[in-house]
Amino acid sequence: GPPVTGGTTQGEESACEMSSSRAAVDYDALEATTAIEDITNDEYSQEILRSLRDDDGDVTRLCICDEAYDIGDYRPESSEELDWLGHFAKKSTHLDEFGMCESGAFNKCSQQSIDGFFEDIGKCNRIRKFYFHCINDLPEIIRKLDPAIKNNNITHCTLEECGLRETDVNHIFAAFRDMTG
Repeated sequence: GPPVTGGTTQGEESACEMSSSRAAVDYDALEATTAIEDITNDEYSQEILRSLRDDDGDVTRLCICDEAYDIGDYRPESSEELDWLGHFAKKSTHLDEFGMCESGAFNKCSQQSIDGFFEDIGKCNRIRKFYFHCINDLPEIIRKLDPAIKNNNITHCTLEECGLRETDVNHIFAAFRDMTG
């Protein structure tokens, strides 16, 4: 639209802030009218999003990574794409493994979308395996995944080349100890 030259009223400002907030987007309502092709141009990513949306069981593993090599590997190219990925993932009844490889996989996403994505993953109640490789900010990610850890019966957790301090290790063990499963 045209550039804004004047000020906005308090009501207009609140509406603008709300429209940019992830929480204000009703993905359930938009799902029926949003084409997967409008979310991403990448055909491989489209397949994963479609499978998670349709809950067809083709995607049981989701790994956020810099490069996609295996089925379920995903590199989000925008905040909106990450928001949709989280929306579809949290509804999947087949997603039983979540992982991350390389810390730069979220470089094109806002912190708000990243936080929302982990909140969505935290709502997945079928995840049994976690896998993290070369994640520099693992303690922060584990804290965001606490709900998923506590609400699932995690059977495997693999950490490779992730730097952890003693307090981080203690937190991870405490989170697994508090699992309900």
